[in-house]
Amino acid sequence: MSQRLGAGGGTGRPSHDLYQWQRKLEHTGESSARVTSPVRELRRQVRDLNGLLAEKTLRWIFQRCLQKRDSRQSGQSSGGTASRPDPGADAIKAI
Repeated sequence: MSQRLGAGGGTGRPSHDLYQWQRKLEHTGESSARVTSPVRELRRQVRDLNGLLAEKTLRWIFQRCLQKRDSRQSGQSSGGTASRPDPGADAIKAI
């Protein structure tokens, strides 16, 4: 079949020529893998920034929860149960 497709190149050794093509493809694949494309670098940066944003967001949420807990505990110890709307609650829900 490879001779019918012209893969043998008329040499009578179709598999030999196919192996040469395979080696050429592997060689070009290695050289292109070494080169970092701008798109690959930008994707890496986006992934890193998304991770950083997620970390900062979680840190902010946990700090806010701790502040709310502390304010409730201090309100209970003084006998008052003051409750007021949380201005950051909408921001947390949006995330």
